Order: sequence, then C-alpha cells, then structure tokens
Amino acid sequence: VASLNEGEAARQIALLEVASSALDDYVAYYEQAFEKLRRLHSLCGSLQDNISAQRDQLKQDQEQNEATRSHLSRLREAHSKGELAMRPVGTAAEADKPPAKEGYLYKKSLKKGPKLQAAGWKRLFFRLEGGQLYYYKKGGADGPVERAINLLICTVAVREKETGKRFCFDVISPYRTYTLQAESDAALTEWVEAIRLAVEHNIYSLVEPSPRPPSTDLMA
Repeated sequence: VASLNEGEAARQIALLEVASSALDDYVAYYEQAFEKLRRLHSLCGSLQDNISAQRDQLKQDQEQNEATRSHLSRLREAHSKGELAMRPVGTAAEADKPPAKEGYLYKKSLKKGPKLQAAGWKRLFFRLEGGQLYYYKKGGADGPVERAINLLICTVAVREKETGKRFCFDVISPYRTYTLQAESDAALTEWVEAIRLAVEHNIYSLVEPSPRPPSTDLMA
C-alpha cells in the first residue's frame, strides 16, 4: 500500500511539474504580448501627437495662404481702380529692378507657446535683393538663409514705441510682424526707405519675387 501511495504521489508531482511548466510558458507568452501592446500603445500615442501637430500646421498654412490671397486680391482691386499710383521707382534704369541693400539688424525673437512672448534680440545679417528680404541665422552673409520674407505682401513702418530700444521698425505681413532694429537713425531711414521701395516695386510692376535667392552665394 505504501509503495502504491508513493507511486501515485510521484505521478501527481510529475503532473504538477508539467502543469507548472505549461503555466510558466503561458505567463511568459502573455508578458511578451503585454510588452508588445505597451509599445504599440506608446507608438499610437506618438503617432496621434504627430497627426495633431500636422493638422495644426496645415490649419496654420491654410490661414496664411488665405490671408495672402485676400491681401493680393485687395492689391489687385486697388490697382484696377487706379488707387495705386503707377509711378517709377528711382531712375528709369532702376525701375527695372528692385532696390538692394544688406547689413546687420537686430531682430526681435518670439518664444513659441500658447501666447507669443518676446524672447530677446538677435543680431543677424539681412539682405534685400530680388524683391525679398533674406536673413541669416548663422555665419553672416556666408551662412545658410534662415528665411525669405516675400515683400509683395508686406508693408513697412517705423516703430514709435519699443521698450528700451531705438531705431526700430516693423515689416508687416498679413500673418506675421517682424520687429527689427537698426544701429543708427540714418541706418533706420535707409532700411525703411529701401524696403518701402522694394514693396512698391513689387506692387507697381506686378511681378512676383523669385522664390529662391537670385545670387548663388546666398545658399549654404
């Protein structure tokens, strides 16, 4: 009887060991599946954030494009009504090309967030050429172009009040205002007049500025 009991106990132990091994395999399988699901959930979250960011960017681009179209439509309407005086820019030789100017200006930077806030001033190299205003983030005139501002859709105005700053002016587009500071009153006058003439040249000639810098040395 004792021998039979020992045999039965051994079989039960072996069965429990098999069941335990199978249970360990199931646990390992579900742990791997859970880890994959956790990674998939994280990926879906990142994908959703990316989709949301792309949707916001698309909305912003659509708003900017609509503002640009409205601005150009108003210019065309004013031109058709004769409200834009068709006068030459400079001499007859200069009327065929927009004015050009280059030099350093301080640019007021904005900190991105729920509300745009001033984040300081940076001294950057600017070049007015081909009816557009380019500025360079690094390397001065030899660095890469940071941005090209299409002056066809802009106006320029001296900024009367800027806390702690002098010689400031704004380049105003339908969807953004660039606040810039010249290094002297004379430089302020020169820049404002040059940009104003470039804007007028673009409007009066009704020629779109070239989408890329006209000089090869503008590119990195």
